[in-house]
Amino acid sequence: MSTLPVMPIGPVQMTDIRDEHKCGCFRICASYKSPAKVRGFDRFPFFAAELFGRDPDYWNYHLIVQLKGCPFRCIYCYVDDAGIRGHDEVNLEIGDLVRGAKQIMDRDDRLHVFHLMGGAPALHIQKWAEVARTMSAGGMSDVIFHSDIVLVEPSIIPDFVPSLQKLATYPNHLIAICIKGVTEANFRENVRTDAFSLAECLENLHDIVRTGIKYYITLINPDTSALPSFLNHLTDLLGWENAQRIQLLRVRPYNVTRQRLLELDASDSVLALMDHRFAAAEQIVDRFTRHRHISSCPTSCGDWGRWKTSDQKENRHAAQIDSAETARCSEYWR
Repeated sequence: MSTLPVMPIGPVQMTDIRDEHKCGCFRICASYKSPAKVRGFDRFPFFAAELFGRDPDYWNYHLIVQLKGCPFRCIYCYVDDAGIRGHDEVNLEIGDLVRGAKQIMDRDDRLHVFHLMGGAPALHIQKWAEVARTMSAGGMSDVIFHSDIVLVEPSIIPDFVPSLQKLATYPNHLIAICIKGVTEANFRENVRTDAFSLAECLENLHDIVRTGIKYYITLINPDTSALPSFLNHLTDLLGWENAQRIQLLRVRPYNVTRQRLLELDASDSVLALMDHRFAAAEQIVDRFTRHRHISSCPTSCGDWGRWKTSDQKENRHAAQIDSAETARCSEYWR
């Protein structure tokens, strides 16, 4: 049976996790603390409820295992470098990993989601279908397999798409596709590497969604001045209904993030910029998604693709947030 490189939780990240949520190489995490307070949090439970039924609370708690490796150096990542690029990985057989997960989940009736996290867990895409198959055969067929794609993996792994197609044959899965920027400059400032491009990611996105996997899209720290046109472009790429699966995540001031900023000799102004961006981007995304409720056929709404024009004043205000603050904080993105 194949193995996966499981990483222990890093020392700084450990301070962000409650003791009762630490389970050896696993950890427990809730997507949100309360259904009434989901602003900026991962809306996975709501997407799961739409696809698989039950109340969102049923899908709120995840059992997470962290895998080694990531090609990015995102300044806002809540996993410290020791938990991604360290040398303390334990290569666990998939059967042992799934059995260990089942033992924990059998003792905790909140847990119905098994989450392979990174870093970039899709660097191990060839093993995903085997994990899903082992879960199904091991009494976990009612548990959702959840993981993440950062969109550069198809450029690294030649058989990425065929491997993802194998996962699509297992019904209980839901994948988060993470878009790291809305312009090339915004992408580079977020991932802090020149090895990949946003254009490359969007080309890979087109191929990924055609595999038939169940997915939703996350967006974090977008350049608000370019966000309206990006949402239009995303709709052209994916289609109207698929573009509604996008959600905006808020950067949380975890200890890992603060420690990274301190190491970069950066001030809280970077966190403040990202918080301002979230507030402005939230308004833009809300206006965008409201068009879904006007008509299920956007073309009948009258040139819906120019939705941003009717909100020019608000979008200009959002763009102003990025200008001076981004220039002032740009040195920290490098």
